[in-house]
Amino acid sequence: MTTLLEQRYRTVLRLLPASYRAEREEEMVETYLESVPEELHDLVRPAWGEVTSIAGLALRTRLDGTPTIPRTGLRLGPLFRQFALFGVLLNAASALSGHALFLAWLGGAPAPDQERVASSFRGSGIWDSFPVQVALWVAPLAWAGAYVALVRDRRRAALVFAALAALPALAGAARQLAWMPGAVATYALATAAAALLTVAALACGYHADAPPTPLPPVPPGLALMGLSVVAGAADVLHPGAIDALWPGGIPFLAVGALALAGRARASAGGPAVPLALAALGALALAERGFLLGELGRYQVPGPLITDALVLTGALAVLVALLLATGARALFRDRALSRAGG
Repeated sequence: MTTLLEQRYRTVLRLLPASYRAEREEEMVETYLESVPEELHDLVRPAWGEVTSIAGLALRTRLDGTPTIPRTGLRLGPLFRQFALFGVLLNAASALSGHALFLAWLGGAPAPDQERVASSFRGSGIWDSFPVQVALWVAPLAWAGAYVALVRDRRRAALVFAALAALPALAGAARQLAWMPGAVATYALATAAAALLTVAALACGYHADAPPTPLPPVPPGLALMGLSVVAGAADVLHPGAIDALWPGGIPFLAVGALALAGRARASAGGPAVPLALAALGALALAERGFLLGELGRYQVPGPLITDALVLTGALAVLVALLLATGARALFRDRALSRAGG
């Protein structure tokens, strides 16, 4: 006779893929029931530790075991890892170049400008206090720490660094929602969502059983420094642009174009890289869409609007090409799998 505890265990085990349950469910249920005295089987529930363990196992098996989307054969594990890797890389390049350019400007700025910057760190209240403002200014540099930890396969350290680096975006979105609700707050929310999704992809994709970190095709340090230089050069050569940095600017266009060029030469490779970049590009498009909507409300000079529109159009074309490349690779892999089976 089925006890209440057995029913509850089987309910929790439904988190696992059907193919995994078909092989292991009976064994797992028997093991769990043996750990509880029989007279208590209708009185107790599965322990929270057991539930979280099963949930973690379900996440790992669904990401890297059976295809997450069976009809396509797509596994989300590689997609999440590439999304996290490129998201962390692009954010790190943006933070390094932006902070370096700011410090270089500040060193040669007139005294009134230097005083204005200094006063922004001396506000009243906890939010505007000197320690909080310094922490929020320094925190984005943790993206670089997350990238270094990730390429060295230090997964927990990478997650901690990325979570710290995302805090300023979250704090900025909360402040905009409280003080300036509307399009500006929506743009801040989109930026915070992009940072949060990068952290979430890092947490889910790089679980304990995940394969080693997929590194860029160029040396990791060179990739970071190269993108930082590209971001900085775009800002220096065209300082009037609305946004030349991540997430919607020249560095992403460079990464996407290089990825497409590499695929064109090799004519092989899985769908994870182009689809992950397409997802990152879609987030950037959403942010720029909110930004353009906000610019339309103010008397922004025409050339700046044109710059923003051109960059948004180039980004949309690149996302479409990446999606097409990823879909083609996905269908090719599916056909090869069927032929092999």
